[in-house]
Amino acid sequence: MDDKNSSKSYPAGSNKEKVGVLERFSYANLDFAGQLIATVVNSYLMYFFTDVAVLSAAATGTILLVARVVDAIGAPIWGTLIDITRSKYGKARPYFLWLAIPYAASGVLLFWAPDLSMNGKIWYCAIVYMIYGVLYLGINAPITTILPLITSHPKERVVLNSWRMVGSQAGVFIVNSLTLPLVAVFGGGNDIKGFRIFIVIFAILNCLLTLYSFGHVHERVVTQDNRRVTLSKSIRAMNKNWPWFILVAGNFLFWVAQQGRAQSMVYYFTYYFHSKALVTFFNSISIIQVIGIIAIPFLNKFMSKVD
Repeated sequence: MDDKNSSKSYPAGSNKEKVGVLERFSYANLDFAGQLIATVVNSYLMYFFTDVAVLSAAATGTILLVARVVDAIGAPIWGTLIDITRSKYGKARPYFLWLAIPYAASGVLLFWAPDLSMNGKIWYCAIVYMIYGVLYLGINAPITTILPLITSHPKERVVLNSWRMVGSQAGVFIVNSLTLPLVAVFGGGNDIKGFRIFIVIFAILNCLLTLYSFGHVHERVVTQDNRRVTLSKSIRAMNKNWPWFILVAGNFLFWVAQQGRAQSMVYYFTYYFHSKALVTFFNSISIIQVIGIIAIPFLNKFMSKVD
């Protein structure tokens, strides 16, 4: 893997910061690879816990709630770790190398459903899900963090982010189109076996694609300001920062609606319409969002006030 570009710093706006098609694809591939596991978790984990691993709804809800609390604590910690990281691979990029295998492994363990007592299952699912959540934050946060380190060109960043979003939607589409049909094929009526085979295949793909992108995405922009904003300063900066609170509230409400829809759809079509095929169909039509995502760079040319 060539890391020559990782140690170089170019003036803002230099042609050296132009991003080629291969690197754009590799950046998009990071989110595509991540969705191969994350979408299975977001769309089917609750169903897996209650209907496949046979946990109670109360236990499942408690596990998901506690995991969200752990995520809230872990997110700023990961941000701080990335901020202080100094390695031969850069600041954000090394996490794709370091966490690719652990993240993929946690996804496999999450859908393994070992033969344990009910209390054993609850503790197993709770611990593995919290570990998965921590690793997900650790490998997902650098995808956003690395964007301004790839290039300082605002328009290049818009294009890169559009590629990333297309990659993400492509991953979501593939997972939602294939999960239930392949689980049925692999399991032959045994959903535990079906989910195990399915998640192993997709975890291997996730790991290989993440490592591929690690080798083809580079950090070019090296900031000269070495001052670091500590976690305590970040918390104090929230005081009376109403734009920040509005953004957080908006994102919170969006994700509540998004996760509620994703997790409940499999129940709705399975038990109300008695058709899992409809789950696959309605989850898959979200690919239409790609049209809007592709249009963003073109709209930016006409609407942006930044040269």
